[in-house]
Amino acid sequence: MMLKAQRALIVALAAFYGWVLLLVLTPNVSEEYRAYFIERSTKDWRPPRYAASLADGIDFSRPGLPSYLRSMSGVSVHEAWGRWTDARLRKAARFVFERPWSGDVCIALEASSVGPQLGKDVIIRADGNEIRFVAVSDKAQWYRVDLNLDQPSEWIEIEPTAPALPAAWDPGNTDPRSLGLGLYQLLVLPGHCREVSASSGED
Repeated sequence: MMLKAQRALIVALAAFYGWVLLLVLTPNVSEEYRAYFIERSTKDWRPPRYAASLADGIDFSRPGLPSYLRSMSGVSVHEAWGRWTDARLRKAARFVFERPWSGDVCIALEASSVGPQLGKDVIIRADGNEIRFVAVSDKAQWYRVDLNLDQPSEWIEIEPTAPALPAAWDPGNTDPRSLGLGLYQLLVLPGHCREVSASSGED
């Protein structure tokens, strides 16, 4: 009888510690908390929020995040002109919105490229959907791509395929970041890009 009780206690303890380990490995925390404290994929913790509409987009030259964006990871610290993608933090820059997207979505990105990324693909994905464009300029340039989301997605990723350390084009530069794109503005809007541009008056 005592042996059975001991075995039962061992099984119960094993189950308990297994449950505790599962909680440690997969804590139920916000994406923002996970990105900053666990994955170390962002440099921003509780950044200030500024009022903005979807049509205003994300202005990376402003400190903080627009009110409709829940979290951002895979990008470096804010600079006066904008932000860099940093593959050292995360392979793809990730933007999580307060509400999910579905159907036709236009993604308009103003970005520049580091030398090694020029002529290489940039991947934009959302919930299993993926589209590519080629980075063509080391100056600020607008890129517009259409995504059709079969299922709602609250996140969008932008992945430069050829990030590099600044020493690759600037010998002696000790910046440890793995840079790909300089981000200036990002708009995610419902509808096809042609329709969005026509209705907004954009070129």
